[in-house]
Parts: sequence; structure tokens; C-alpha cells
Amino acid sequence: MKNKIIFIIALLVPILCSLFIGNYAINGRYSPGSNLENIEAVNTLKRKAYINYMEEARTLEETIQNYAKFTADKFIEEPIFVQDIKNDDEKTLFTIAVYEGLIYSMVEDEKVYNVSPMIFLYNVQYNTIKDTMITEDREGVNAAEAPTISFKLISDSEQTFQITLKEDPFNSGTTQIIDTRSDHYNTQKGVLIGDIRAGIKTWETEYVEIEVTSTVYIGKTENTAGDEFPQVIKTFKIEDLETDMDKKNIEDYVDGFNRDYKKIGLTALVIKEYAWWQVAIAFVISGTISFAFYFVWREEVVKEKEKQKK
Repeated sequence: MKNKIIFIIALLVPILCSLFIGNYAINGRYSPGSNLENIEAVNTLKRKAYINYMEEARTLEETIQNYAKFTADKFIEEPIFVQDIKNDDEKTLFTIAVYEGLIYSMVEDEKVYNVSPMIFLYNVQYNTIKDTMITEDREGVNAAEAPTISFKLISDSEQTFQITLKEDPFNSGTTQIIDTRSDHYNTQKGVLIGDIRAGIKTWETEYVEIEVTSTVYIGKTENTAGDEFPQVIKTFKIEDLETDMDKKNIEDYVDGFNRDYKKIGLTALVIKEYAWWQVAIAFVISGTISFAFYFVWREEVVKEKEKQKK
């Protein structure tokens, strides 16, 4: 009986050691936000998980939808507004898609939701945008880098909110979505993204007017900032952008991921790239030590029995 107990203990030691190392890897060293987090490794894993998740999409529109789902806690799967925005010559400047998401904050242990519209600009025709700008320095504008696009949002009561759309609004260090339809696709320009919840969450408005400003820096070089040249190139309206949560039905929304990388495959990557071999090493080392002690003990028991027989 004693032999069986010691054997079971010897077997449990490597199993428990392996479970401890696996849990440490998944919920500690390679877990975002953990006190034990290896920041460099976690950032690499997050980028890989994000890329894998985004590559599940088959079209640019599906990629944008995936991004909206990743960002929001809840969201409406189809955009509430999609339109090709054109200049006076009926040439496309860009396509805009607006997704309506919900982001929550905790108030007295309860989730309080705010409407979180997300703006996406794709199919951005930077050269057409430059051509639309009225200037006496046509050569300087044409030679400048791709314009920066900013929006001024205006409510029906003339409240305003200014936002510059970015390829990487969360400053993650990587372009979020490559704009495969941009005329600057060869330079890997990204879809321009704007999260406008902070600016309009207290608005009560029937529409939002958007004033589009294009800014170029004439004469910019590696050593000089160049001359800033901003110009309003287009104004249009987004109807039915309701921001009052009292008028919303939360059942109309589906669950998003709220930027939780574990929900897009981070844990599977941790297991694939780190946990499996760390667990294997822990099992082999602890098992070798544990069973070495067990066999030494067994040998001593056998010797003791032989002595007693003599």
C-alpha cells in the first residue's frame, strides 16, 4: 500500500509542476495586463493574434467589420452609413463607413453603455484629394506627401468636435488595415479610422454634418516640417446617428471583443509558441527527479527486506 502511495506522489509531482508552468505561461508571463507579463513577448503575440484574426476576412469590407467587432464591446454588424464621397467633378475622394458600437464603463458595479460610432475611410484617393484643393502652388501641393484627413463634426445645434483620422488610432505600432483600394496602396497606406464616442456621447442630434479638411505640408523634407496648408474640401451629412442610449435597444447589438486579444486567439498562440515546450521541459525535469527519488526509495526498501530475510 505504501509503495502505491509513494508511486502516486511521484507521478503527481511532474503533473502538478506541468500544470503550474502551463498556468504561469497562459495567465501570467504571456497574459496582457498581468503583473508577471513579459511585455515584449506579449506585444509580439498580440500582433500575431490580431493579424491572424484580420486575415480571416475575405474582403476589405469584412476586414473593417472585423476591426469594429474587435474594438467594441457590442456593435451592429452592418454599417449604419456607407457612401462614396465625391468632389464637385464627381470624382471619388474616399468611401466612408460608419459602424455603431457600444462601449461600457462600470458605475457602482454595473455596466453603463455609451454609443461609440466608429468612422472608417477607405478607397482613399490621395491624388484626387490634392487635385481638389484650390491653391496657387499647385506644384508644391502635388509634390507633398499624402494629405492628412481630419473631420469637424457639427450637430444640429452647432456643437462641434474635431478629429484627425489615423491608420493606427490606438498607437499599437502597426498599421491596422491596409487600404487595398487606395491610390497609395503601393506605399501600404492604411484605412483611416476615427473613434468619435468621446466627442459626441452627450450630444442629442438628428444628424451630424461633417466638414472634411485635407492638410498637406509643402516643402517637407527629412530635416524640415514644411509649410502647413489645410483646406476644407467637402461637407456632407450623416443622418440617423442617434447617440441617446435611452432610445436604443441593446438587443439590436451583437457581442464584440472589446480589444480582448484572448478572444481572437492569443491563448492558442501562447500554447503553440511557448507553453507546450515549457510544460514538456517541466514534466521531463520534475518527472526525472521525482521518479529518481522513487526508485532510490524502492531500492532501499528492497535492500531492507533482504536484510530482514537474512
